[in-house]
Amino acid sequence: MNRLRLLWLCGLLSLVSVHSPTAHGNPKQSAQSQPLRSPSDSQSVLPLDALLWQKLSQRLMDLAEQTDAVVGFELCDLRSGQRISHHPDQVFATASAIKTALLVTVLDKLDRAEGSALGSPYVVRSQDLIPSSPILSGLTMGITSLQPRDLLAIMIATSDNTATNILIDRVGIASVNQLLDRAGLSKMRLLRKMMDSEAVRQGKENVATPHELALLYEKLWRGELLDPKQTHAALQMLSVSKHGYLDASIPEEIPVYSKPGSLPGLRVDAGLVMIPQRPFSIAVMVAMPHQERAAELFIEQLAKEAYLHLSHAARSTPFGRVAP
Repeated sequence: MNRLRLLWLCGLLSLVSVHSPTAHGNPKQSAQSQPLRSPSDSQSVLPLDALLWQKLSQRLMDLAEQTDAVVGFELCDLRSGQRISHHPDQVFATASAIKTALLVTVLDKLDRAEGSALGSPYVVRSQDLIPSSPILSGLTMGITSLQPRDLLAIMIATSDNTATNILIDRVGIASVNQLLDRAGLSKMRLLRKMMDSEAVRQGKENVATPHELALLYEKLWRGELLDPKQTHAALQMLSVSKHGYLDASIPEEIPVYSKPGSLPGLRVDAGLVMIPQRPFSIAVMVAMPHQERAAELFIEQLAKEAYLHLSHAARSTPFGRVAP
């Protein structure tokens, strides 16, 4: 009897072993006993800074999708080289933002042009004046004399169109485009002088892409376009407050080197925002907005988001805490 009982117990234990929920990895029990994993756990874990950069990218893309205009932009973290772009290779009109390319070209040639037409003083003449010339139109005609660097400073600080056209005449449109070609900026073109309606009717427009406009500033900052002396001179001129769109939401103590541009149905701004340890270049181009003020606010918001992200990242350790 005892032997029969023993055999019966052994058979029962065998059945329990076969049908036990823990014996062969029952899915419910396995999920409870193993740590939860996401599909990306098998891949390398991204640093916190990279994860935050992904969130910034999503916010900027969301802003671009919400606007009614055609927009393109490029943001580059100059420390890491990371970029966020939206339609970066789309060609837009530049308006006055093209004047930075003219600034670089004139500075590149000035030291080699002493005594030439480019380097000689300009005496203000009434026949040269065109609209949107707030400085030159107020000077004494036939008497006031300006050096080429004076014309550059006036062109960048107040976007004076007469000063711009005088410089274009002196340096030549071809010279500007040749410099852009050497810099690898083949889609950025100066094709006409300012306020030239006839050239516009002929299809000539000053153009760039968001990528190349941002890259122009990046190359300038890295000293790839001018020697150190002229690079400093260019950045100093670009640092003058112009009541543009990029710097509208950025604290005054943060240097911004930029040149905005505007035409009916177009708003553009591009430049460098010099956050300590995390400077960035940015170009934003907005065409065909329903309301032009909305286009300006879009540029302001994009620059603000970039500033808030990179200024916060500059203060943080790799583990996310604010550095002591």
